[in-house]
Amino acid sequence: MGRLRARSYLAWPQLSQSELTTNYSTMPSIGESDISAGSWVVGTVRVHTLYAGSAVYPRLCFRISISLRHQPSGISEAPRPIEIPDVHGELRLGQHSDGLAILTRMGERRALRSSPEGFDTQVELACELDPYRLELIERRRGGAPPLFWLQIWPTTVAAAAELVLSVPVIELHVQQQTWLDFLKATGVGEYEIVEIQYGPAEREYFRRGIERVREARLKITEGEYDEAVSLCRKVLEAAGHDLSPGRSDSALKDLFIRAAGDKRGGEYAGVLSKVKQLASFVHHDFGSHLTYSRSEAQFIIRVTESLLSLASHFAAHTPPPPAAREG
Repeated sequence: MGRLRARSYLAWPQLSQSELTTNYSTMPSIGESDISAGSWVVGTVRVHTLYAGSAVYPRLCFRISISLRHQPSGISEAPRPIEIPDVHGELRLGQHSDGLAILTRMGERRALRSSPEGFDTQVELACELDPYRLELIERRRGGAPPLFWLQIWPTTVAAAAELVLSVPVIELHVQQQTWLDFLKATGVGEYEIVEIQYGPAEREYFRRGIERVREARLKITEGEYDEAVSLCRKVLEAAGHDLSPGRSDSALKDLFIRAAGDKRGGEYAGVLSKVKQLASFVHHDFGSHLTYSRSEAQFIIRVTESLLSLASHFAAHTPPPPAAREG
């Protein structure tokens, strides 16, 4: 629970017309919590949505509305106004632990002031993420909607007295599609670079192979790990077929051996065979249900990318077999 203390001043400027009329209370929220001053509830924090901010790195933004009412006082005393000059917070993966990032306020930083009615004022908070922390989020959610916790810390002042505001941690219920839209907007899953070199004869084929690998990575983002693995088998089978139509099972093996020799080429062919066997488990019943984990699917995709890169290099630098040259 967040508790902050600050000194107050005695009078407030007149609220603007936009502050008086703005009302976000009817908008849907993904999480909310009361703001308390001692035993009194003096406001509400509502988190409406999250989205990708405009930045060259992954920036996660939250659109929040904060309503604030005057602090009640004694029977003979008028309610005391409250002001929040600034607000910040922390994004967590657990209710009271696993801090992920510090949230700071974006845009115009006008003070939030109370009113008798408690009108809402919109605030935007943002935090900077990186591939490491995004990967932690993806492992935690495992293809399900992500679960975040948001701690809000307002800096507060009130008239003629020190004020303590309490804002309980907010549990955020984020829809899966909202999170996928954020990942897509930030280019998550596209930061691993695989260099694939090919000649004019292989250009169209390797473009198709790369597209299927991208589809597999998208399946991982969507939590469909088995489908991602299954696509890897299709990539490798298509590779063999396009190199030598009708010989999808042996064309890549022959290429590896022709380019690297019997020993090394045979080992490369063994890796190819093992990856295809792993992918085939998805569609075969061996007496118990098999579901690949995120880490396993990522491993198989990376090996598939490496095999594709190696095959494209060999195809571009190795003469075709005699039968192909004669044809």
